[in-house]
Amino acid sequence: MIDGVTYNIVCDEPAAVNDKAILSTDAQVAERTYLEKDYPEGTFAKSGIAEAIAKAKEVAQKEKVTKLEIKEADDALKKALGKLDEVKASGKTEVQTKIAQAAEKKEADYTKESWANFAKAKSAAETVNASETATAKQLKDAADALDIAMKALEAKKPDNNNDNNNGNNGNNNSQTPAIGSVIADASGIFNYKVTGNDTVEVKNMTAKGKAKSSVKIAKNIKANGKTYKVTAIAANALKGNKKVTSVSIGSNVEKIGKKAFANCTKLKTVTVNGNKLKTIGQSAFSGDKNLKAVNLKKVKTLKTVGKSAFKGVSKKITVRVPKNKKAAYVRIFKKGGIAANKIK
Repeated sequence: MIDGVTYNIVCDEPAAVNDKAILSTDAQVAERTYLEKDYPEGTFAKSGIAEAIAKAKEVAQKEKVTKLEIKEADDALKKALGKLDEVKASGKTEVQTKIAQAAEKKEADYTKESWANFAKAKSAAETVNASETATAKQLKDAADALDIAMKALEAKKPDNNNDNNNGNNGNNNSQTPAIGSVIADASGIFNYKVTGNDTVEVKNMTAKGKAKSSVKIAKNIKANGKTYKVTAIAANALKGNKKVTSVSIGSNVEKIGKKAFANCTKLKTVTVNGNKLKTIGQSAFSGDKNLKAVNLKKVKTLKTVGKSAFKGVSKKITVRVPKNKKAAYVRIFKKGGIAANKIK
């Protein structure tokens, strides 16, 4: 009991002016040094650093504050900073792992175009890895870009023409990805999930893709020497993207998944280029506060618009649809949060 009483007395003692000054300085240094833009999406907020800095400032500015309050604020700040340091260390390890994997690849085994993209990504990753000032985001982005480039490498077709007569007797022995596996095309903008023998869905964006403001989802992609139809956009595929302003969706897409474009706060226009779209999922475009134009003039197949699909979009939004589908689409879009007078 004596130890317990002593501890409480010490911790409840008023903090010295110097203690408050040190805490205030630490908070200010953390605020200047640890910036959200330098960390992969979501990791900064998850660390709790903003809250810890705010609390440390608040405690340091209080006229009357105890040593216990100073200690708790300082511990919370150190804990948050430690989490961000771990994020950067993890990014460093990841990029080094990808570089090591890339070093095992041989140029002679792959097509010229896919190797050129791979070599560029490998060089960029090596530059970032060697930099003492590289941020956690730069490390993560470099690792992701190199991983995408490795997955997009296309094996050369073996030359089985032993008579050197330039015939077309060679066989393509490149391995076909299994259903459920993730692949990438040479553009390196998206990751795709294989959903069938010749179909894929957009799974998410790569680091390269996230930097683009104008995004085009293709009708088809080519990967591993094979052509795939892009028939869906997966749930959460572009969720939270803060760069994209316009999206063009290919003519083979039949489904836009749940929250696929949610909280894309700069997104202004969406165009669907074909007549196969059947489903727009729940909350697919929710929170897109600047979304003003959705062009579905070619779409005559739409059957379902999920609940709150367009909740929180611009009040000036216009959804353009085929004239002979307007009455039906007014009913469909009502559930998604679009008023009848917005359907044109």
